[in-house]
Amino acid sequence: MSIIKELKEILMVPGVTGYEEPIREYLSQKVTELGLSYQVDPLGNLITEIGSGDKNVVLLAHMDELGLIVSYIEDNGYARFRKIHGVDDRMISGRAMNVLTENGPVPAVVGVKPLHLMSDRSEEKKTVTWEHLYLDFGTRSRQETLDLGVDVLTPVVFQKQFNVLNGEYLSCRAMDDRFGCLVLFKVLENLMNEKLPYRLTFVWTVKEEIGLHGAKGIAATFTPNIAIAVDSFPTADMPEVPFHLAPARLGEGPVLRVVDNYAMSDTFVRKFFQNVCREHNIPLQVAMTGGGTDGSALQAAGVPMLAVAVAVRYMHSMVEMIHRRDCEQLIQMLSLGLKEIPRIL
Repeated sequence: MSIIKELKEILMVPGVTGYEEPIREYLSQKVTELGLSYQVDPLGNLITEIGSGDKNVVLLAHMDELGLIVSYIEDNGYARFRKIHGVDDRMISGRAMNVLTENGPVPAVVGVKPLHLMSDRSEEKKTVTWEHLYLDFGTRSRQETLDLGVDVLTPVVFQKQFNVLNGEYLSCRAMDDRFGCLVLFKVLENLMNEKLPYRLTFVWTVKEEIGLHGAKGIAATFTPNIAIAVDSFPTADMPEVPFHLAPARLGEGPVLRVVDNYAMSDTFVRKFFQNVCREHNIPLQVAMTGGGTDGSALQAAGVPMLAVAVAVRYMHSMVEMIHRRDCEQLIQMLSLGLKEIPRIL
């Protein structure tokens, strides 16, 4: 299966923050198919390990995606919701949703007031915030909505459309961080038969989008020598944003995310992977951006950390975009580097 098909498959599996069961089940099945065992910790992180020895490296990617959660059902059948932290209000109006009931997904739409009914044309310039929006199921009563299996605390995910642009650029909701989940799995495939002289722990984390909670649990229970977080790099590679704010371009190689709002990657780990890329002719970008990654939770616990990424255009939108080659080169960089990393452990 090509990496494009694999990425599309993993993107389509739902896993709203706090409700990661579907994507965790998908990933655990993939690990099992490799003949490896796994564990799920009390927070819901998925963990598997290869290699042996006293030293330990942890490789992390978060499996949760942004979404909504039903908070109240009106007498007329419409449902109110709260958004999971990080959802941009501009992305919600007029969207098609899947409400993930215990009986399966139920389609819904987020209503939007048409221009024809606006008494004040200035309304069209305003972003309607989530508190004033609602889910429409095509029902006429609260009971009819309940009968669909929808109730308070039911998670809601944006319906997704996967597109390949110009043969190389891949666009879909939840690239952050499903590409990272796939990267971990491909590195695991590449290294599982290597006789690594250290323990390499793969962790697909939960609840990253609301405060790195899965990674904080790992930091409380593991004491690795190095942690490597695979996450997105929100790039300014687009016309309307000053490029210097997040200077990495799609298609020019993986990114070492050396500085963001919450952490600074440790110098000796950064230099090691720069040398790996230099030795193996892998293009590499080194840049700073906003936001944060699971790596900061490990660093706060005293673990040297590196955040690695691919540039993602239009972060936290419905059309998050990456370049296929960047993803493949990140897999190559990590696979080669993790074979050679004992020299800095």
